[in-house]
Amino acid sequence: MAKASIMVVEDEGLVAMELKEELESMGYHVSYTADSGEDALKNLLTAKPDLVLMDIQLKGAIDGIQTAQQIFSEYHIPIVYLTAYSDEKILSRARESEPYGFLIKPFSERTLYTTIEMALSKAEKEKSVRHNWEWYAHIVKCMGEAVIVTDEQGTIRLLNPVAERLTGWSYDEVSCKDFNEIFTLYDRADEERRFMLPFAKVLSEGELVFHNRFELSIKQGERLPVNITLSPLVNEKQKIIGVIITMLDRSIQEKSQEVIKRELNTAVNIQKSLLPEELETIYGIRSHWYFFPSAFGSGDIFNFRSLDNTHVGFYILDVMGHGFSAALFSLVLHRILTPNIEIGGILKKKVPAHKVKGKKQDTQERTKILSPKEVITELNKRFYFNTAENPFFSIIYGVVNVRTGKTRLARAGHTYPLWQKKDGKLIQINEGGPAIGIFPEIELDEYVFTFEPGERLIMYSDGLVDVRNHKQEHFTFERLLDFLKSHKKTPLEALIKDLKKEITEYMHHTESTDDITFFILERTPDNK
Repeated sequence: MAKASIMVVEDEGLVAMELKEELESMGYHVSYTADSGEDALKNLLTAKPDLVLMDIQLKGAIDGIQTAQQIFSEYHIPIVYLTAYSDEKILSRARESEPYGFLIKPFSERTLYTTIEMALSKAEKEKSVRHNWEWYAHIVKCMGEAVIVTDEQGTIRLLNPVAERLTGWSYDEVSCKDFNEIFTLYDRADEERRFMLPFAKVLSEGELVFHNRFELSIKQGERLPVNITLSPLVNEKQKIIGVIITMLDRSIQEKSQEVIKRELNTAVNIQKSLLPEELETIYGIRSHWYFFPSAFGSGDIFNFRSLDNTHVGFYILDVMGHGFSAALFSLVLHRILTPNIEIGGILKKKVPAHKVKGKKQDTQERTKILSPKEVITELNKRFYFNTAENPFFSIIYGVVNVRTGKTRLARAGHTYPLWQKKDGKLIQINEGGPAIGIFPEIELDEYVFTFEPGERLIMYSDGLVDVRNHKQEHFTFERLLDFLKSHKKTPLEALIKDLKKEITEYMHHTESTDDITFFILERTPDNK
């Protein structure tokens, strides 16, 4: 292995020559011998030394300490000082330049060799570390998040442009300063309580630490709500050498969330305005409901309408997903699930006039009520797009003949409806098919039954039975059945009031991640 290249800076020619010979006898290459600081700086790039032996007391405009400081600051070449003086003032000034060693003249060949080798070893390690930090700096600079990197002592080593904009501090202002001295964090629950980042925990355990309840005091004096993540900085030898601090400005996120929340609330309020009136009755069919949209917006909607003077149609549907898109799609579906053909309703269709032999031509156009199966088939034709973003939804649609009570019902992917007889017995209606929008064609069966006065038809979303309490236990279908059995004679108004109370108490302030919908129809005894 080739020995290191050394530059000697010594203004006494005889001493310089002897030192050169001694170094070469040890196997080192002396690339240049300078007799002044100016000479050394002029020939440094040509000589390309791995180390500089620098006499402190040099003749000329700049002494050895000044020359050494310039060489190290610009080129990071290690310096070993040579001096015949042990004056404390000179040594103190020299120490401030952070040399890699001192040689007090006269010195032995062994001392010279040992000092050089230790300096070269230290320089090689620092070069590796410096190379790593330069690599980290390049990566951090390119990141789109605010990132601050500290060493093991919590000293700031890197601050990327995004962090500069967020905090108001430039890298030059905070470099090599303690993080907790520059940046102050406050607990959002207690605005006067300061919080110190747990550097020791990250360094000792090597685990990621996340905090989202703090405010960061920035240079301008303002406080920003931030998410802070601390993760260990590991070198190629898997040794933790620092901490990476990532900060996300929550003020932008919170403002965006407020806008989204307002938009979702608007959509939900529009949905609620389209729902049936509480205890609304149409031709002897009375309805009531409980609707609790999730915090993320609602994809549930339901209604019942008069189709003509002898038929009532009803539906409940659940658009998969949450948010504004689900709410908007449910409003689109509400618009077309209407008997009004003129505005695009699909519950009825026009049929041409027909001619009866021997009678005058009937020119009046007629309308036909579509069966539940026909309506669901039409929905699938309209909303199967064969794309990755294909919207899909579950639905129950039914039609009641209010004169005879004959009811036809079709279910596509929705939770099973329950038909409650006058004696309280519950019959689960299982007939049905897959949800709308999944397959290009849909096959399903209709369920036909006679809806007698005093009987009830119960429909609900899966969000009701999936409600969780603080122990993360589901409300369950069985619990719903028990509730319905115990309220078989309870008037609808009181039933909905009790259901709302039971659900609210079961949730116990936990947030529902899905819409909770309960829709009940009752055929009144007097059929009015």
